[in-house]
Amino acid sequence: MNLESALLRDGAEAKADVEKAQTLARSVLTDVRAIVAASEPADIEASLKALATNVPRPRVHLQVEEGLQLSHVMLRCAQEIVTNAARHSAAENLWITIERSGGHLQIRAHDDGRGSESDAEGFGLRNMRARVEAAGGQLQILNQPGHGFGVIAILP
Repeated sequence: MNLESALLRDGAEAKADVEKAQTLARSVLTDVRAIVAASEPADIEASLKALATNVPRPRVHLQVEEGLQLSHVMLRCAQEIVTNAARHSAAENLWITIERSGGHLQIRAHDDGRGSESDAEGFGLRNMRARVEAAGGQLQILNQPGHGFGVIAILP
């Protein structure tokens, strides 16, 4: 997304977008290596803060319940939510809350974008649903055309 933004800009602004993209790529690679190498899941907040702060738009408002540990599935869901909001929503803000609820781990996300005119799930949402369901969870899509888009993922 930062690289796409750089294509639309000139000079110092374009260079700043490319540098952000490089930083984000290094950070994500480090996170992926840590997840693969670690015997325990990575910290949700630390993994997502890097992603949330390097997205030019929408502004990501992240709230994570203290002490939660991130599974690979939860990290991928959150990444897909941020990516979809940045690419498709035209939103200014994206709110993500990750917490325990009724013995489950839950991600609730919604944006203030345009929503989708279609109920069809794209590639990213289909993959997110498949990951969540394969882990024994549920995924709910909350689409309000003209009033934003939301996702709730619940995992055991």
